[in-house]
Formats: sequence, structure tokens, C-alpha cells
Amino acid sequence: MTLTVPNLAPSPGADIPLLLVTPFFLLLVLIAAMPVSPAPFRRAWERYYPHVAVSLGLIVAIYYFMQVPGGAGSIARTGFDYLSFICLIGSLFVVAGGVHIKVKGEGTPFANVLFLAFAGLTANVIGTTGASMVFIRPWIRVNRRRISGYHVAFFIFVVSNVGGP
Repeated sequence: MTLTVPNLAPSPGADIPLLLVTPFFLLLVLIAAMPVSPAPFRRAWERYYPHVAVSLGLIVAIYYFMQVPGGAGSIARTGFDYLSFICLIGSLFVVAGGVHIKVKGEGTPFANVLFLAFAGLTANVIGTTGASMVFIRPWIRVNRRRISGYHVAFFIFVVSNVGGP
């Protein structure tokens, strides 16, 4: 009988300070809070969101570039992965643009529950990103008279996050 001892060596990112989570956490809080904030703050957020997001990302990127050995390579790999993801999303958008699901009627609470349940289950088959691309347009059409950011956020939560493997 052989006893194996787990590798207790620190992971490559173990020496990165926990404080670097702060820019990501701040961005998440701002994304959640600013759309429902009073009008002057909301308008400023809508106008300057790209500047805030890039600035917070640059804080982490500069730290990696300056302090972490091999940080430039890590940043390059992350940039390549991001570009690959954007190509995937773009291709799904183009393909989903040709898929038209006809939905009749208004978006009553019961109809919305059924719609989200079906879309969430479908996300288990075709994936969350594909299901989101296919079902977001019908979701907006069904709720066209009263669509709000809450409708879209709930759709994203159910279909894009909960549904799927």
C-alpha cells in the first residue's frame, strides 16, 4: 500500500495580494448599484462606465506586469483568451440572428415563468451562451410593453447562469 502525500507547494498566484480583488469587487458593486441610483449618478455612470472599467482593469494589469514574474506573458494569454471569447460571442450572435422564435401574447407572470423555465432547460442542451442569444429577443418582445432592466437581469440570471452544465 502506497501513501501519497498531496503537493503542498504554494500555487503560482499564492503570493499575489488579496487586495487585487478590490477593483473587480468595486466594478461588480458599481454595475449592480449604479443603474438603480438617482438620475444624475446613473447618467454619469452610463457615460463613464468604459473609462471606469478600463481603469480598474489597468490597475490589476499594471500590477501583474510590474510585480509578478512572467506577468507580461500572463497578460498576453489572458488577452488572447478574451479575443477568442469575443469571437465566440460574435459568431453566436450572427448565428442566433437568423433564428427567429415567434411568441404570441403578453408577458404575464405565469407566461414569463414558463418561458424562463423552457429557456433554462434549453440552456442545458445548447449551452448558456447559445440559449441566451436565441431567447433574449423573444423575451424582450413578449415583455415589450413593460420591459425593464430587471427583466433583462432576471433573464440573464436564469438562462445565462442557472441553466446549463
